[in-house]
Amino acid sequence: MAGRNTFISKAEYAARIGVHRSQISRYVKAGMPTHNGLVEPDEANRWRQANLDPTKPKSKVQAPSEPEPSASAKRQTAPPKRTLTAEQPPEASTDLIAARARDAHYSAELRRRKLLEFDREHISRAEVEAAWDAANGMYRQGLEGIAGRTASIIAGLTGGEAARIEEIIRDEHRAVLSAVADLFDKAAVLAEAGGALPQGGEDGAPTEEASHG
Repeated sequence: MAGRNTFISKAEYAARIGVHRSQISRYVKAGMPTHNGLVEPDEANRWRQANLDPTKPKSKVQAPSEPEPSASAKRQTAPPKRTLTAEQPPEASTDLIAARARDAHYSAELRRRKLLEFDREHISRAEVEAAWDAANGMYRQGLEGIAGRTASIIAGLTGGEAARIEEIIRDEHRAVLSAVADLFDKAAVLAEAGGALPQGGEDGAPTEEASHG
């Protein structure tokens, strides 16, 4: 056994081997022998040679080695491999997402078309009249002033009276508007009746006599 004079402090041993004192404390916790807090250098050196990782001699202590699991244990603990079948190629998930997106799109489009079809089949008379009023207003605005502008031209070409020609043109406009109004009115009645003609109903087409007053 080493003599008392061979023992040195942890700080002295740390300085001797070129490490910090705290590293010696870690060695001691890992099992390096000491004697009443003192270190016997030769004994400590033998412990370090037997227990330190030779690739990292200043700090790392070799961890206790664990037995390598057997081949059967590896097979039991290994995660199951994902297998792909002919029905499930790698792009199967992508195709499934695309298919669902297409289904959602077509379903939404089908609902939209059904709503449009329902709206066309259930147009109220008030809606028809409102549409007619809007169309009639646009027609009147578009034709406003045509009679006055064309009457003088026609009078110059024919030698007739411009005032009389303008009156005739305005009468024609009023007759056409009246005939179109009748058609819209009958269309509204048909819509409310589900497409059935009212008793005594006619096609409502403006006649040559109606257009000429």
